[in-house]
Amino acid sequence: MDFNLPDDVKMVAESVRRFATDKLLPQYQYWDKTGEFPRELWREMGELGFYGSLCSGDYGGSELGALAHGVITYEVARGDFNSAYPLLLSGGMSLLIEKLANDKIKNEWIPKVLGGEKFVAFCLTEPGSGTDAAAMITKAEADGDEWVISGEKASVSLVMEADALLVFAKTKLEDGSSGVSLFFVPTDSEGFDRSPYDDMGHKAVKRGSASFQGVRIPKENLMGTLGRGFPEAMKLFDIVRVLLTLMCVGAAEQSIDETGIFIKEREAFGQPIGKFQGVQFPLVEAHSHVELIKLYCFKTLWMRDQGIKHTKEAAICKSMGQRFCIDAIYTCMQLHGHSGYTSDLPFQQRLRDTIGIEFADGTSQVQKMIIAREQFGREILSY
Repeated sequence: MDFNLPDDVKMVAESVRRFATDKLLPQYQYWDKTGEFPRELWREMGELGFYGSLCSGDYGGSELGALAHGVITYEVARGDFNSAYPLLLSGGMSLLIEKLANDKIKNEWIPKVLGGEKFVAFCLTEPGSGTDAAAMITKAEADGDEWVISGEKASVSLVMEADALLVFAKTKLEDGSSGVSLFFVPTDSEGFDRSPYDDMGHKAVKRGSASFQGVRIPKENLMGTLGRGFPEAMKLFDIVRVLLTLMCVGAAEQSIDETGIFIKEREAFGQPIGKFQGVQFPLVEAHSHVELIKLYCFKTLWMRDQGIKHTKEAAICKSMGQRFCIDAIYTCMQLHGHSGYTSDLPFQQRLRDTIGIEFADGTSQVQKMIIAREQFGREILSY
């Protein structure tokens, strides 16, 4: 076993770390406090090639693979948790477009998305359904050379800034999740509307709802096979769950590093507080948990690059990772005393941001169901 990162990935990681330290970290709290969208900064990350590791060189990708994409995500999140979101969305949506869309959409959109010029959001969850895809009520009906989409999607990250959406809709209402198809929908389509949420975290991500009132798109905007949109797109969830976890790892590790400096400088009873085991041990425990999660995430992405099934491993990352990271950030806040509780320091924001990951792409309970299914077989499932 070789646990070293490949040389090309190491070089990319060093470059991204410098960018994250110099440009992202100083502005992390700014975007949260102002509510502004960092489009130009995110465009710059695209121009530097941050989003293209998963995609073919035919469309501007670097083809570095899943492990490289995970390392970049982790490094970006150390500087700014929310600036890692375009790595999820631009990288992941470009991969889906490359695999499932027609050539016109591929050629027009993938280079712009990877370059940070355009953003594409993912629309699956609805006000009345999330994990249970069979309960979806958004529908797409064929009408001549067009599809007509009607319904509402909820909890859409980047919806307020997205230039296009990948939308799941029922095309066979009686077939449960087997009747779900996937469509490419530009946000300038007539009949489309959106509204923002007032989330406690993720301010820069502009999460919200999307409404489709008879939105018409060309027939060729169907992605993949009719009625197979859900299983085709769900293959992306394994990598996204690991990337979400690595975002939390990045935020936690940055907090631990900052706290490590603090406990050597802050004094009590005539000596640095870091000399007290009551301070050392909680921070060491937090560091140990986060290191273990990071290593398991990297292993899972390596498995993906090797073509090895990794559904269970991705669910393990997601089910345990964010909880360890949240606990680590909270420990760092505690060790800073009351100043850690103020908005002057970033710990409260990192807590708010990482807590949101508990609900993304399947809750911890859903991940445990997946682990049980993969480890012990479908016969133990309750649905």
